[in-house]
Amino acid sequence: MFLNDAQVPVGAVPDGAAGGDGLGLDRHHLSLSSWICVEDIYAHIFVLKCWRESEKVRGPPARACQSSVQNQDSRRCVCVLSEVFQPRGQKKKKVVKYGMGGMIVMLLICIVWFPLLFMSLVKSVAGVVNKPLDVSVTITLGGFQPIFTMSAQQNQLKDVTDRDFISFLNSYRHSSSALQFLEVYTAEDVTVAELEGSSNSLWTISPPSRKNLMDVLSKEDQFSGHHVLEHPEVQMQNLSLGAKAEFAMDKHITYLDMNTRQELIALLNGTRNKPV
Repeated sequence: MFLNDAQVPVGAVPDGAAGGDGLGLDRHHLSLSSWICVEDIYAHIFVLKCWRESEKVRGPPARACQSSVQNQDSRRCVCVLSEVFQPRGQKKKKVVKYGMGGMIVMLLICIVWFPLLFMSLVKSVAGVVNKPLDVSVTITLGGFQPIFTMSAQQNQLKDVTDRDFISFLNSYRHSSSALQFLEVYTAEDVTVAELEGSSNSLWTISPPSRKNLMDVLSKEDQFSGHHVLEHPEVQMQNLSLGAKAEFAMDKHITYLDMNTRQELIALLNGTRNKPV
């Protein structure tokens, strides 16, 4: 019976054996699909008969053997020890129940959780610091053309010392959510980007769009300014090892109050010279 069950996980073996039996018999009028269905029914009956015969045996260890099941099937029941099977209506021993059951449960947990635990351990212990190579900042008013664009590269990207990082953490000591976010990072994970105060591109806005922007700023509806931060990163600084480029982007939205909007309108009209 155990040998019969052992071949079931191998998908082609039962079907191949059933097909071979059907081709080897001359006197049957069944199609191949019907013959396979009959073989499947006989296989289930064969297993049930072996279990029932083993349950009849009591007392000292003995062997229960079903010599033949059907003449047409030509299967033989594998002899099994009667003490392997548990009689109906009786509790299993705790050693067997919790020992084997616990081992199976622990095995399933290890199969599911071990890859996740392994990847987390590799990432935390043997991870490579992902330093940015370029940082770009873009500021826009609503959906209009960007009014400020600047990028920082090479010498403008500064590393952070441990002392500066501790001072940075202390500035957020009153915010538990910020400290919870920052506690997984170290000074090696932080890079300071020094950006120039003037944009490296002109504000290309047409006169109709400029007038439309002034009309939108003068309304009572909320108007937002978008700060877009984009920085491409590389997994390994040594490009000969096969670096993989990645891009990260973040957007910060700030809603402008009426005083700031009036100052922007005056700046667009040309009646104000001071920066906003």
